[in-house]
Amino acid sequence: MVPFDSKQVSIAVDDIPALREYLKEFDQEKRQIELSRIYTQAIPSESAGMLADIGYSCGTKLCSHVLVQLKDDQTKTLPLCEGSIFQAAYFSPDESKLAVLLGRNEGADIIRNHVVFVDVSKLEEINIPEQKQSERVKQLVSPDSFHWPIRDLKWLDDQSVSLTVPELEDSSYETLANWNKTNGPSKEVQISVDNKSD
Repeated sequence: MVPFDSKQVSIAVDDIPALREYLKEFDQEKRQIELSRIYTQAIPSESAGMLADIGYSCGTKLCSHVLVQLKDDQTKTLPLCEGSIFQAAYFSPDESKLAVLLGRNEGADIIRNHVVFVDVSKLEEINIPEQKQSERVKQLVSPDSFHWPIRDLKWLDDQSVSLTVPELEDSSYETLANWNKTNGPSKEVQISVDNKSD
């Protein structure tokens, strides 16, 4: 069982396929050690049921992540990303969508981010159509694309998000470290998010 939130709700490992498969690699003793290293970050919601990020397979800072939703006696799961830090989750105003901000640290000064958009009712990732992606958007939303820091994320309405990112062309460590140290210039990038499949 994995503790799910502060109400002491627990969830069976077998209900989380990604975690179940990961734990199969270990004998009983090491499996208990891995279970004790799992962390849960609740994502409070008015309408989405009980929702949490579960981090497992954690190294020094980076973990694999699975989003878990308990609602109407159903458990849904969505594997997110391996080797990252869960930083925050932001609901759209109507709570139909969720933007999950993940990061990877580079040295002590830089965290590069990736954002995953989720259809809350289906607990499925929302893919941004390629034709709607500028090169910068692609570097922020493509799978495993930890390219730029994201200083701020906010929903503008139920269909669009604004991300605050460095106003730079070069994403090398030195350039980003200097940008971070000097609180360098930023710009807003808008992303249109809809649930329609193409």
